[in-house]
Amino acid sequence: MSIPSNSEERFDFIADLVIRIKGNAQPSEIDAYITGSICAGLRPGKIDIKEAFKHIEPEILLDDETSQIFVDFAQFIENQLSEEGFSYEPLIANEDYESPERLDSLCNWCSNFISGFGLTYSRLNPKHTDEDLSEDIRDALDDLANIAQIDTEEDISAEEFEEDFTALVEHLRLVSIHLFLELNEPAKKENKNALDDGLPVH
Repeated sequence: MSIPSNSEERFDFIADLVIRIKGNAQPSEIDAYITGSICAGLRPGKIDIKEAFKHIEPEILLDDETSQIFVDFAQFIENQLSEEGFSYEPLIANEDYESPERLDSLCNWCSNFISGFGLTYSRLNPKHTDEDLSEDIRDALDDLANIAQIDTEEDISAEEFEEDFTALVEHLRLVSIHLFLELNEPAKKENKNALDDGLPVH
């Protein structure tokens, strides 16, 4: 089963999979946890999806067919992160959802990225501490932690919300690619330099 290339179709595809396994996780939570794991250095072929789901959906036991679909999804994410066109897009609820739902989706994406990244980095580097990460990487993770705490009930105009929301989603996209290029070999120096030119600093 192929993974849809369109982000909105991909969001619905993952949502349908969650319904099929009788789960409750948002597509954004699954996407973020897997993305964080890959950015921390875990290759899709070595991802234990069933183990990962113990952190995302503790009460769900995946069958082999569904597990393989999620492995394919992980490979799709890595391909997007590593290709020269920077095509990676975080799966966040779109304008078909109400503003509080979209903000909730965005905040959950951030917290699950941090979880996937942190658990994977610790597992792959058992003797390392947070201090072994570069200041740049720590700042990026702090950024995500701050975004995860955004007030989802703040009353702002629809136009202002859309502008801020779009900027935040783009920031998540760039941070993901940046962390992937920082921590994964072989490093694509030309990609990283191009990304550094456009990475916003908060």
